[in-house]
Amino acid sequence: MKVSPEHDTPKSIMLKTLISHIPNIAICFLFLVFYNNYLIFVATQTFALIASSIFQKFPAPWAKEEFHVPMVKLGLFGFQRGAGYQEKVRMY
Repeated sequence: MKVSPEHDTPKSIMLKTLISHIPNIAICFLFLVFYNNYLIFVATQTFALIASSIFQKFPAPWAKEEFHVPMVKLGLFGFQRGAGYQEKVRMY
């Protein structure tokens, strides 16, 4: 998993929610309400997830500086998962 360490700071989580996630779901729900078509809803959400996983690479292609290793912690069944913003980084 490669997620930019700056990606999940408390400020960016709030900003990302307000300008990205809420409008995305609201627009997609409008398709569901007005057209009563679950396929459009599922297709737009699937497209959004696939597009973001392809186009939001870390580090960015134009970045030239060094980056810290993405922060992870143990999750369900011992698998690693993204840990997001942490004050103290613990290396495994």
